[in-house]
Amino acid sequence: MSLGDLAHDTIAAIATPPGLSALAVVRVAGPRARDIVSALAGNLQLKPRQAHHCRLQEPDSSDILDDAVLTWFKAPDSYSGDDIVEISCHGGFYSADAVLQALLRAGARMALAGEFTQRAFLNGKLDLLQVEAVADIIHGQSRRQHELAEKTLKGDLSKQLRKIKDRLITAASRIELELDFSDQEIEKSGTQDILDLILPAREDLQALSEGYHSGRVIREGLSIALAGRPNAGKSTLLNLLLKEDRAITSQTPGTTRDTIEESFQHRGHLFKIVDTAGLRESEDLIESEGIRRSYAAIEEADLLVLLLDSSSSAEPLFETRLLQRFAKPRLLVFTKTDLPGLADRDSFFRQHFPGEDVYFANLKDPSLRDPLLEALCDTADRHFGLFRDSLGISRLRHREHISRAIDDLLQAENALRSGISGDLVSIDLRSAIHELDALSGETRSEDILNRIFSDFCIGK
Repeated sequence: MSLGDLAHDTIAAIATPPGLSALAVVRVAGPRARDIVSALAGNLQLKPRQAHHCRLQEPDSSDILDDAVLTWFKAPDSYSGDDIVEISCHGGFYSADAVLQALLRAGARMALAGEFTQRAFLNGKLDLLQVEAVADIIHGQSRRQHELAEKTLKGDLSKQLRKIKDRLITAASRIELELDFSDQEIEKSGTQDILDLILPAREDLQALSEGYHSGRVIREGLSIALAGRPNAGKSTLLNLLLKEDRAITSQTPGTTRDTIEESFQHRGHLFKIVDTAGLRESEDLIESEGIRRSYAAIEEADLLVLLLDSSSSAEPLFETRLLQRFAKPRLLVFTKTDLPGLADRDSFFRQHFPGEDVYFANLKDPSLRDPLLEALCDTADRHFGLFRDSLGISRLRHREHISRAIDDLLQAENALRSGISGDLVSIDLRSAIHELDALSGETRSEDILNRIFSDFCIGK
């Protein structure tokens, strides 16, 4: 069934999480929302945007459902653009569900996942970028995730893309006007005039595309893989960063047999950290599987933290090969600096790892946690611009549409400079405009919409 087929139903859902709480909110939306709720409230006459205290009960029955506060948001001045009534009742496991079941018996339909926001999109209250921002706010775990989503929900990204699109529409319109009236004397735009519209648009799109990695890391969290030989200090570092004994530490090599994944926040960012098994040749089947998973975790991580035992004088051939194999942002941490070892650690580091970010640490010293976190943040910021205060895209869908639009504009520029017919240039421009429309949802694929709304919870 298509998105619009159910849009005229009156839907209901609990909008707050289940469990023990003082309050719960039940949301009702659709053309009969006011009448259905009023029937449970003794035919109370609701007024827009006013709170009404009442006692809810089954129609034609003395059975009391709950005390509640009702607020009616009259269409189109509501979240979804429909009539919406929000019922604030008691929390817990019974009250809200009892109210919901009574609403369903009175004629409402159970809302699908994300259907309230879906209606907001269909009714023009939100574009697709803003819809995704709503999902990001719901699922966000850090301050920076929330800030990025709030900017998009406010419409900052949509406004920027609209300005770019307006430039391209102007350029395409001028070309098409000249094609339509080629047999008449009209003032024609020169090649440079058209390029002056296209070039800034492409540069703005390029800047958005280049900010994808930063936006994605902010939205999803920065994934960090701790890697190194057995007993290099990976589990000790994990415990230090988490400030808890999450992983078993031992002098016995090979204690960690599988990856351990945890997360923490620092400076408003979410960090997802993976402690991996010690990397070495092993004939033990279980340890070998752990090592295989370790290499997979390193491959998937945004940032590699490679630990080296500074008390060992072993040649770092293994670590050098590892860095060559995984060409990604990384920080080298020389551990066990409290133990006797290399006579000149700095010289050793410069000889074997020139140009690498490095940190020397005694991981048993808890006072080193904050300086080590700052070193991680500095490395991540240098590669991902984590602390750059700018608007960016954060989803692969965004980057794919923008990349295709950039390709279209490059073709249009080359065609203009080569003197190719204007109708071909116009096709490229229209194709770029189509990509921006798909990005904002002005033209939409139902499969993509269904995938986006499936990430929502019931009641949003």
